[in-house]
Amino acid sequence: MVYLNKKLLTVLIFALLIVVSSKKTYAVTATVTTTSPITISPHEFTIDVSVSGASSGTNYLKIDLFKSGTTNYFGDTYNGADWYNGTDGLTYFPITIQSGIWSGQVKGRINDADLAQLDQLGQYKLRIRRYTGSGNYNASEANNSVVDINIIFPTPTTTPSTAPSATIVPTPALADELPQEPTPTSQQSAINNIYISEVMVYPNTGEKEWVELYNNNNHQVTLNDWYLDDLEDAGSTPKKFSLTLVGKSYGVYYLPSNIFNNDRDSVRLLDFGRAVKDSFEYLQGEKNLSWGRASLDSDIFCLQEPSPNTANLNCRQPIATPAPTATKTPTPTKIPLITSYSMRSLNPPFSSPPKKFTIGMAQLPPNPYPSPQSPQDTEGEVLSMSDNPQTKKDKRKLLKSLQITSSSYSLLAILSLIVKIKQTLA
Repeated sequence: MVYLNKKLLTVLIFALLIVVSSKKTYAVTATVTTTSPITISPHEFTIDVSVSGASSGTNYLKIDLFKSGTTNYFGDTYNGADWYNGTDGLTYFPITIQSGIWSGQVKGRINDADLAQLDQLGQYKLRIRRYTGSGNYNASEANNSVVDINIIFPTPTTTPSTAPSATIVPTPALADELPQEPTPTSQQSAINNIYISEVMVYPNTGEKEWVELYNNNNHQVTLNDWYLDDLEDAGSTPKKFSLTLVGKSYGVYYLPSNIFNNDRDSVRLLDFGRAVKDSFEYLQGEKNLSWGRASLDSDIFCLQEPSPNTANLNCRQPIATPAPTATKTPTPTKIPLITSYSMRSLNPPFSSPPKKFTIGMAQLPPNPYPSPQSPQDTEGEVLSMSDNPQTKKDKRKLLKSLQITSSSYSLLAILSLIVKIKQTLA
């Protein structure tokens, strides 16, 4: 009997252990800390969220809205640059978990398409879906974060209508008093001294590119609808973002999708009007190393260990900026000087080869001790270069006598020919 009681007790203890161990526990919790029930407006709302027990790193949060008893989730989540409600978990709101905890605010809204499909406003549910760096989420963890919400339309402010009369019709003179659309230009145009401090262009697989900015002002600034882009007109769409930076501090924006090349590319910071506020160009990225500004008072960037939201670390190597292409000065073409020339007669060639003469580049002074000219010195000359008047006169006489002699020979030849013809005829 005692033996049976011990056996029965053992079975009961074993069954109790099974029941206790079958109760599901979750190491990670995502909690909506805003007091429930939450009353929200369809167009935009903000909730407080805390995460505990998660591994350090980057996670992504998505807001799910649904009606009790259904799984028709709707609603958009603001990811820091745009509203999103797609299938890519890594495009939702990024958070950086340190020491297993994170707390902050997440923005949501109901877009017009979802609002048109709601059968009524009133009681609904809200939950937080946490995606890990691998793009996965735990449905049970998300269901444990469910809270009640009440969706209402804000009560519009109405102005009692009055019968139209000529006294209240706006006239051109009162046009300046009509309500004007708010323009952020004048408010944001004064935001300067915002610099690119560090950029992760080649992250590890599954991680996001990010850009660290530094506010060099003594006051806090909010960058509304600014942009990050690579090379101008390179094909990537500029990524719009909004970020608040405390004075003299850093801020990091995680891009929803990668746009920078691992090899040569440019990083450009554009304001709300897409004017370039800061930029730099790199030649080659290295995996899990960031390009960081060497110092805040220079435009030199270098590869370094990543240090988001903190001061940059020491450079791994100097930045290799593209050197300007030197303009090569063309070498002037050397024109050879003519030092000799062959004079060839246009008449039937002589039996002897043509004579050469040299064109001197400078006139030499006369020889103070001239040697007597011999007959051999003038042999072979075509023309004399002397300017002596007597020599010119003698040459003219010689040419004249040659012409007379030539004419005489020609006349004698003609007379001889006539005589021969007469003799033949006789």
